[in-house]
Amino acid sequence: MRQFLVSLCLLALVACDDASDTLKIGGKDFSESSILSEMIALLAEDAGIAVTRRTSLGDTMVNLEALRRGEIDVYAEYNGTGLVMLGQPAISDGDAAMEKVRALYQSLGLVWGDRFGFANNYGLAMRSGRAEELGVTTISDIVDQAGSLAIGVDENFRTRPLDGFGPMTARYGMTFGTVSVVPAEERPTLYDTLLDGSTDLSEVFTTDGQIADLGLVLLEDDLGFFPVYEAAPLVRSAAMTRFRELQGVLGRLAGRLAADTMQQLNSRVEQDALSTREVARAALA
Repeated sequence: MRQFLVSLCLLALVACDDASDTLKIGGKDFSESSILSEMIALLAEDAGIAVTRRTSLGDTMVNLEALRRGEIDVYAEYNGTGLVMLGQPAISDGDAAMEKVRALYQSLGLVWGDRFGFANNYGLAMRSGRAEELGVTTISDIVDQAGSLAIGVDENFRTRPLDGFGPMTARYGMTFGTVSVVPAEERPTLYDTLLDGSTDLSEVFTTDGQIADLGLVLLEDDLGFFPVYEAAPLVRSAAMTRFRELQGVLGRLAGRLAADTMQQLNSRVEQDALSTREVARAALA
C-alpha cells in the first residue's frame, strides 16, 4: 500500500510537471475571440510549445479569473474592457489606453502584449445605397436628418451609461424619429431590419462579419465619442518566463490584423460555418 501511494504521488508530480510545460490558452465564447486563441495556439505549436486549448471558456470575468489563478496562461482581451474590469472608464485614445492597462495590470502579474492591429468598437452602420441617398459618411452628417430616421439598437447599448445610446445622442445633439430596441441576445436581427428597410441605421460592433458580407457603410465617429476596444494578448508574466519563445510567438501577430480582416474571418465562421481552427490556419498561411 505504501508503494502504491508513493506511485500515485509520483504520477501526480509528473502530471503537474506536464501541466507546467503546457501553454494553456483561454478565450471568450464568441467567434472573434476563438479565432485569435487559435492563431496564438497554432503559432505556439509551430514554435515547439505544447499547447492546451481552453478556448470558448466563457465571458471576460471567467477568463480573467482563470488567468489570475493560473488555470490559463494567455487569452485575447480588449484594452477598453481591461480598463472597465478594474473600475476605470474606457477612453478613445488607444495608445493612452494601452499605457494605462499595462501599468494597472503589472502589479497583478499580468502582461499586455502588442496590439493585434484592430479595434472592435461600437459603431453605426447603414446600407451603402441609403448612405449614398442621404449623402452621409460621418455621424455628424445625420444630425440634421435624425428626426426622420429609424435606428435599431440592442438593450445593452440602449442602457450603457457612458458609451451607450443616450450619451451618444447627447454628444452629437440628435434625436431619432424611431428607436427600435431588441434584446441583447437578438442583436444579429438588427441586420435584418437594415436589409428590409424598417430601420435606416443600426448599432454594430465594428468587426461584425455582416458588415463585410452585406457591404454596409460604417459611419465615421468624427467626434471621437466611442471608446476604443483594441485587441491584444493578455498573458501571465510567469508564462512569459516559462516559455521563452512566447514573446516571439505573440510578436508575429503584432499589428497584422486590420478591422476589415477580422470582419472577413468572423464571417467565415458565423456565415460560412467553418471551424475557428480552419479559419485561423488559413489566415496565418
